Amino acid sequence: MVLRIKSEIEAFTGLKWSDDADVDYPKIQRICSTYEDFSMRFSRQAPPHYAYMSYLRHHGFPSPLLDWSTSRFVAAFFAFRAHPIADNVAIFAYRERDKSGMKVGGNDVPSIRVCGPYVSGPRRHFAQRSQYTVCTMWSDGGPYFLSHNDVCKPFDPKKDFQQDIIFKFELPSSEREKVMTELEDYGLNAYGLFGSEEGLMESLSLREEFSDI
Repeated sequence: MVLRIKSEIEAFTGLKWSDDADVDYPKIQRICSTYEDFSMRFSRQAPPHYAYMSYLRHHGFPSPLLDWSTSRFVAAFFAFRAHPIADNVAIFAYRERDKSGMKVGGNDVPSIRVCGPYVSGPRRHFAQRSQYTVCTMWSDGGPYFLSHNDVCKPFDPKKDFQQDIIFKFELPSSEREKVMTELEDYGLNAYGLFGSEEGLMESLSLREEFSDI
């Protein structure tokens, strides 16, 4: 699906993605024809068309990538950005490996792969200090993309070995003005993170919303 629309996106944006330019649909079929080839590509390398898929992820088109930020300040911005509809907002943190540094997996077992920050992504990728994960599984002779919810589990202090752990931090929504004002003082706002006219309007709107004048 993502390759079918690639030419349209390139024509409209004037952008070109050269990563894996030789990896067309038939070659992807060959990569996914055996578990060994699939595992080699998805376990040890970035997914095919990684830069292109990171662009899709940042601009709202469905992508198997899930984006994260290595910055706690960026995470706080997205948590407090919208007007609160609940008493608390949440920030989620992901830990891939057990505290020992080990990670296990195999055939017919869902697996999450951290793809890392080194990709020629869009400006937003760098502004938001993004990294990405992808969840895959080989089953019944073929590969599948799965939801991260099929793998991730909350931290359990009673377990000795834990991988793909999610930590959830809840913060009071009443802190929104304080948090967003402080982030603005750091120069961290929607315009800086998105670099768009919509981001500029959002930044100006928040500035006026929290202005004392």
